[in-house]
Amino acid sequence: MRATDNVRCPVCGRPVATDGRTLYCLGGERRHSFDVASSGYVNLLSPGRGKNARTGDDKAMISSRTRFLDKGYYSQISERIGNIISSIAENNGRREIYFADCACGEGYHTCNIIKTVAENG
Repeated sequence: MRATDNVRCPVCGRPVATDGRTLYCLGGERRHSFDVASSGYVNLLSPGRGKNARTGDDKAMISSRTRFLDKGYYSQISERIGNIISSIAENNGRREIYFADCACGEGYHTCNIIKTVAENG
């Protein structure tokens, strides 16, 4: 299973593939593409239209969310998900796990899930 097997283009809904540092949709006249950051992150937000268009969060929103998450209010959720993933992997004899963190801010839950899975071996 490839990491892109269950991912669809957010613009047209077609399956996607990777080519080096680019994620792109398959088929159609226009292939929508998205750059893959060196850390592996892919921003799937479409660019805004017009000079006042906004996409994504601004610095104040990101800062506010980070302060909230750093207080640990949601840590039990991601720890529980990490424990569930670990259990499923163990029950199926899996050493590699693939999952996608889609539209989840700065990756708070992903980092906690990975930490929990690693702690579970």
